Amino acid sequence: MHFRILTTSLLVAAFGAAVPAYAQSASSDPAAGSNGLTQREVRTLLEEQGYRDIKQIQFDDGLWEAHAVSGNGKRLEVKVDPLRGRIYPEDGTAVSRMNKDEIHASLSAQGFSNIRDLKFKDSLWHAEADNSNGRKVELRIDPEDGTIVTARND
Repeated sequence: MHFRILTTSLLVAAFGAAVPAYAQSASSDPAAGSNGLTQREVRTLLEEQGYRDIKQIQFDDGLWEAHAVSGNGKRLEVKVDPLRGRIYPEDGTAVSRMNKDEIHASLSAQGFSNIRDLKFKDSLWHAEADNSNGRKVELRIDPEDGTIVTARND
């Protein structure tokens, strides 16, 4: 009996851990603030990173967006990953740690096929691909580690 309870507990724990992971990967646009940064936390994060005069913080297309002035005085738009808090400035100065072939390989390893229109723009890699279910999706990919930042049906 003790073994049965322990086994059931382990199954419930394993299933419970798998559901949020699937929900996170299946969702293309998490609701603003759900399981991620709130608007106030985004403002604080940007201020801590040296941005000032932060305006128009809004959640759009899977990312937080804001207009701000950078530490060097340049006004720009920034995007913020709501789950990891990574900041992607759209100032044209970003450099990708991963090259195009590495991003392509990373997407393939993550189960995407028919990868096309892969380009680096606005501090993120952008691509269209077919997911493991054969659905066409638009992807935005982190240039540091190849993580999918947003995925939405095309």
